[in-house]
Amino acid sequence: MQSDGIFKKGLQKGKYYVEVRLGPSFKTEGPPVPILINITENTGDTLDIGDIKLLSANILGSIIDPDGNPIKDTYSNTGSVYINIRSVDGKSKAPGNIDPQRDGSFSIYLEKGKYIFWARTSDSNPFTDGKTTVEVSDSSVVQNIAIKLTKPAVSGKIDGIEKFVDSSYVSPHGYYIGIWSYIYLYNSDNKLQLEDRADVYGNFKISGLIPHGKYTIVVRVNDFNLRDFNVVAVGKLVIDYNGNTTDNARIKLVANKIKENTKKSLNKAFKIPSGLLLKTVEGDVNGDGVKEIVSVVPQSPYDLKIFKQDGTVLAGTSINYTKGGKYGNGILLELGDVDGDGTNEIIVGGNSVINIFKLVNRRIILYKMNPLSSYMSLLKMGINALKIGDIDGIKGDEIIALTTKNKKTNIVYVFKKSGIVTLLFKVDNYNGSGNNAGLDIDIKDANSDGKEDVIIKPQVGQLPMIQIWSYNGHEFEKISNFLAYNKKNKKGVEVAVANVDGDKDIEIITSSRDSSNPQVKIFSWKGKLESSFFPYGKDTGFKSGSIGQNMLTYSINNDKVPEIIIIPSYLSMESITAFSNSGNPLKYYTQFNAKTWRAVRRHLGDWFFDAKK
Repeated sequence: MQSDGIFKKGLQKGKYYVEVRLGPSFKTEGPPVPILINITENTGDTLDIGDIKLLSANILGSIIDPDGNPIKDTYSNTGSVYINIRSVDGKSKAPGNIDPQRDGSFSIYLEKGKYIFWARTSDSNPFTDGKTTVEVSDSSVVQNIAIKLTKPAVSGKIDGIEKFVDSSYVSPHGYYIGIWSYIYLYNSDNKLQLEDRADVYGNFKISGLIPHGKYTIVVRVNDFNLRDFNVVAVGKLVIDYNGNTTDNARIKLVANKIKENTKKSLNKAFKIPSGLLLKTVEGDVNGDGVKEIVSVVPQSPYDLKIFKQDGTVLAGTSINYTKGGKYGNGILLELGDVDGDGTNEIIVGGNSVINIFKLVNRRIILYKMNPLSSYMSLLKMGINALKIGDIDGIKGDEIIALTTKNKKTNIVYVFKKSGIVTLLFKVDNYNGSGNNAGLDIDIKDANSDGKEDVIIKPQVGQLPMIQIWSYNGHEFEKISNFLAYNKKNKKGVEVAVANVDGDKDIEIITSSRDSSNPQVKIFSWKGKLESSFFPYGKDTGFKSGSIGQNMLTYSINNDKVPEIIIIPSYLSMESITAFSNSGNPLKYYTQFNAKTWRAVRRHLGDWFFDAKK
């Protein structure tokens, strides 16, 4: 801004936050909560938002080193620490990132709520992150806090990077070699605890915030930057962290050569016509504790194959299906433990038949499905949706199939592995039009009773109605029924089920596929609207030709509270973004150009919705 406090900015139509950041001369003042402005038209008119009044800070803080001394963020080390402030429950408006002064002091005004103050250090700082929790019960009361940085759990260097990285990605001084190396920390249960990246020289630090225990550090060079695409450059180091720093750790990169037959199996596993989508799922199908990749070609002869993670073919077979039913949705593929032996079976729904396959001694064995004859005529109309879940709480998963009886009625069947229909219920189309897109199902424990429920969600052409059906021990009963959006919105609804606010209750999160109304809503399982937000602006919508947005929930920061991750359509050109339940954007992921985005969506398919992948 100018010296008199006035600022001007040219902006296109859309919604924006105006955020004020204060320099070192402000000791007891705090910036106001970011101001939301809405520019509805590109008319060239000036929007005067008036005076922005600074607030009297109610949090006065300082960052101190592990010994309790003030940090010295000198001119040669400027910007080595910043503070990330986030709401614990997602309900309070947190300012995001703020910068401390060079002596580590900072001031901020916060509304009532509970907040996490996370001091994040850069590569140039000798210490690692510090964290503290602050509760503001009265905004008029000033609190003094201190955030203590930690000594690194591990500090060291990666050896041998220059042997693997293509020289085209290296500056004349070699300064950029290290940034293509990624650091992964796994605990003794082999669960990923954090991800980081080495600095430009290959140096790395592991945060001292991690709990005491044994860990494995895995280093991997980004495959895209390797000089030889026939190798994978990795390194490992096992540590036992007890609060003391492991200094000068060295991790040597070694080359793991990719087998030639692996590349052939990946390239020639299927003979697929151009543009045909593989159906692909991932899970442990042989009981070795490692996930395999299961794929089927949705076209005759319907080749089904199982791969190891390196692409080696474990087994394969062909499935013979007759011509599809009138309302069928092609080949459907799921994994589930339907016989309760602890290993996943492969469930394939094709036209009007459901088959269960099991991998035994590297052979795919067929369990035949023989539904009761009285239901066969309905199955012949085609299978619209297929899911696996534990509906009755008894050992072994059930197979849940949604079929179309006629233009108005759908039937949900619940099968045991024998093929016997144990339960069923009818669901009418939401608009009675008989649109072939029909309805879809999801299987989640919506009401936190320990049993999974059947969630009915609309596809294109249906009213945006959400239904939840629960098994009461005798039959299915509809426990919830509500409209997620306006009745005119018939573009389909994405649904996720997760505890996104950290309380004891599960929420139903919906995302409209309507490109003109890309709104995310959060409901209780009974249909009470708890919050909503427009991830990319209410008035802007998506660009012409888009297909709306997709959604998943996953804890990106390992705090056990899932974030809402919005994946826009390939033509919208927005970033993939992780939001809190209140709509605060927390993290942005790579933005693709239109051509690349279309390819990613086409080839990754369902894998794209696995956040761990």
